[in-house]
Amino acid sequence: MGFFDNPFGGLFDFNRDGHTDMFEAGLGFAIMQDLFEDDEEEIKGDGGARIGELEDLQTQLDELNDRLFNLELAEPGDFFSAAHDRWEAQRDELTDQVQELEDQIALLD
Repeated sequence: MGFFDNPFGGLFDFNRDGHTDMFEAGLGFAIMQDLFEDDEEEIKGDGGARIGELEDLQTQLDELNDRLFNLELAEPGDFFSAAHDRWEAQRDELTDQVQELEDQIALLD
């Protein structure tokens, strides 16, 4: 009994004669390969948009973190001045934006 007598439990025995000839095996493997390629395209298609969105969000997050870092370096020395109050409001706004982006990224991961 060779490989083509009953490969995969007769799955490719299309004429039901109990044996799988070369034509049936070739046809069966071609069908399976086509199905696998379709599945791979579906997986890549769904993930591609998601990966692109994740990359965009990560880029935005990196930019906001850079802005926040630079803002931290520019903190006014007088803690009781109007300039410090404006600085603090900007820092709080950037911190909220960073948190929002991190939450969006966590949802997509």
